[in-house]
Amino acid sequence: FALRIPARRVATAAAGAREGMDGVLEALQVVHAPASRPEERAAATALLEEAKAGVCGNLRGFANLAGPGRAAVERHFALHAIVTAVRHHWAAFGDAGQDDLRAYSLQLLEGVGARQEPSFVDAAATRLVCEVAKRAWPQRWPDLSGRLRAVGGASPRHAALALTAVATLADDVREYAADELPERRRAELWRGLEAEGPALCAFAQQGAAHALSET
Repeated sequence: FALRIPARRVATAAAGAREGMDGVLEALQVVHAPASRPEERAAATALLEEAKAGVCGNLRGFANLAGPGRAAVERHFALHAIVTAVRHHWAAFGDAGQDDLRAYSLQLLEGVGARQEPSFVDAAATRLVCEVAKRAWPQRWPDLSGRLRAVGGASPRHAALALTAVATLADDVREYAADELPERRRAELWRGLEAEGPALCAFAQQGAAHALSET
């Protein structure tokens, strides 16, 4: 599930992105190598923390690092970096980057649903949809509910992931959003959830019936 970003934007950043991700790979090797000296591990950790600040300008590189076939430590680092950037630096992505994140979060969820993945990948995929939704839905992501139902219709596993993303969003808005979202934004999200409630409940019931039919 490669991130689909317009080629003109990819070309302008490709060389720097490759160089930056090469440094990330080397740093991850140093951090996780038992033979690394403490000072080497500390320097590599500092480089990785610095690299996280570059997600906004290199989403494609981090999305590739999070893809299937990469080492678990690489995927974990990349997914955590993307989610953290959305949480703390949403505005820095700009309009185009935010568009890319909306597309990528659903591509990630769809791709993860197509295979058995480690639990941390499942959790990161649903969390990313939730974090992007908290900042974009429904005003700049009006078709999210329909898109999630479309993804969830592919298989029981897809349905479980899509429903987890919605449940996580609802939990965050109800229980945890007070500290990170303005009250007005929290109210907008809650109204959106209430409006989509009947469709989402029907989707959940359909998914449960589908799962039972395959047992």
